[in-house]
Formats: sequence, C-alpha cells, structure tokens
Amino acid sequence: MTSEFAHLGLDRPVRDVMSAGVITIAQDASISQARHAMARHRVNAVLVLDRGDSKPLGWVTSRGLLGWIDRQPTLTSVGRAISEPVRTIDARAPIADAARELALGDVSHLLVCAGSGRFPEGVVSALDIVVASG
Repeated sequence: MTSEFAHLGLDRPVRDVMSAGVITIAQDASISQARHAMARHRVNAVLVLDRGDSKPLGWVTSRGLLGWIDRQPTLTSVGRAISEPVRTIDARAPIADAARELALGDVSHLLVCAGSGRFPEGVVSALDIVVASG
C-alpha cells in the first residue's frame, strides 16, 4: 500500500474508480467507425484488437485522431491510427500506482485486469483518478 496517499483515498483499489468494461474495435475497422464508437459511448479512447486472436494492439485516442482529420476516415484502418500502447494494471492495485503510471505521460488509459494475463475488467484514466482524489 502507499500510505503517503491515504489521505486522498488513493490507497483504495483501482477497481473502485475504473470504468467497467472496455470499448473495443477490430484493427481493420475504419477510423470513421472508431470516431463513431467514441461518440456513441462518450469515451476518449477505444482499444484496438487484432482481428485474428483478439489480442489488444493499442489505444486509438481522440487526441491521436486529430492527426487523421484531413485524411479519408472511411478508407483508413484504425490499426494505422493507434497512438498509445496497451498498459495493464491489476484491479487490486492502489489507485496511487495507476496515478504514477499515468503521470509518465506516454499513456492516458490503463487496462484494468484481475491479475496478470487475465481478461480486462475495465479502464482507468487520468480523469478517473483526478475525480477520485477530490
């Protein structure tokens, strides 16, 4: 546990603040389809999965899609627009651990799993942690 964050409630498990479930899209879907999925589910990122084995390949984020606005979104596969790698965190890990990982700046979302190599339970973002610390 990380007792230095106890007064902020960040010693609680990540599971307490994560968004349950994960919005996914196949790597050969179009950028336009990813944009629609983000809008429909009101999320800032979707997880791109390999078409063959459903392995997570990376995140397509709203920020990452800014560079694709002037391209043909219906003809470009979302796999080409992956902007962040997949990082996981155990659902039982303290929120402070997720905060440290997200503060590194190369990812904005962590895939929350129940143990290593387990099926994802949800997603935790920087916004989830900021809200939880207030």
